[in-house]
Amino acid sequence: MISRFSNTILVSLSNLSRAIERPFKKIHRPLLIRELKNHNCTSIKSIVSNEGPIVSLTSFDKRLSAVYLAIESIGRALILPSRITLWLEKDVEALIPDSLKRLERRGLEIRFTDDFGPHKKHYPEIMPERDLDLPFIRADDDILYPRNWLKILMNSHEKEPEVILCYRAHTIRFSNTDELESYANWKPCHSLLASHSHFSTRCFGVLFPKEMRQPLREKGMNFQTCCPKADDI
Repeated sequence: MISRFSNTILVSLSNLSRAIERPFKKIHRPLLIRELKNHNCTSIKSIVSNEGPIVSLTSFDKRLSAVYLAIESIGRALILPSRITLWLEKDVEALIPDSLKRLERRGLEIRFTDDFGPHKKHYPEIMPERDLDLPFIRADDDILYPRNWLKILMNSHEKEPEVILCYRAHTIRFSNTDELESYANWKPCHSLLASHSHFSTRCFGVLFPKEMRQPLREKGMNFQTCCPKADDI
């Protein structure tokens, strides 16, 4: 089941009205990017702690120069992850920029894997026998995360420890004959109640409780035959 949070101010252009989106683009976002860039160049503070969840994300060659911004924003949250893993394809190992190397010295783990498309952010993360008692969060590499994003997730996780949690979801719709409607007809979810009809979508991370690890491990690479390019599914 999936629970979605509402009324939360997030650094997301897709969830903001146009009235807020324009000044954010012109004023706040450039300032935030400059702050994160300066932080990356000067900070020696760890971006991980011992008590947080696992955060896993992936990127590719065209975004390698900018993915550090997302990681820097995660690393300055009110609650820090116990581990942040960036999964990359093996052929980009020689392309790692200095911005990511600096983050490595502060706790980022850069690991290399085969090309599983967007599933790189979860498949190689859940397969090893490590951190089995911790929830893990599937994050995106093109989001600037607000300071409270992980705190909100973890506070909700404490209240509903067996529920998949996300900030953004759609409600699955069926026709009068119980046929699954096209995804284009699904509406944004505004409910805070967990439901099997809530379909989590990208942006701001999805928290998977530890109970989800084993079912995902058992499914293995089945995603290659049913949804190789769609990690939401």
